[in-house]
Amino acid sequence: MARGNKTYSRMGRMHEKYLKENNSICFEDLCLTGGVGIYLAKLNAQAQNCLESESMTGDLKATNRRAWIGVMNN
Repeated sequence: MARGNKTYSRMGRMHEKYLKENNSICFEDLCLTGGVGIYLAKLNAQAQNCLESESMTGDLKATNRRAWIGVMNN
């Protein structure tokens, strides 16, 4: 979905739909202040970081169990 010149991933589109359906006051406030794009961009960045982190820990678990345990304990 594009807002202006921004494109959002599936996660951004899903969260926008969730806000419209379940938290319309928050969504309308974001629309009126022009913050929808910023909000969804931050959400996309967080989701991407989470996916990269999961991928990294999965690779670490496969190659170095001790280091993975250390990462998971912190």
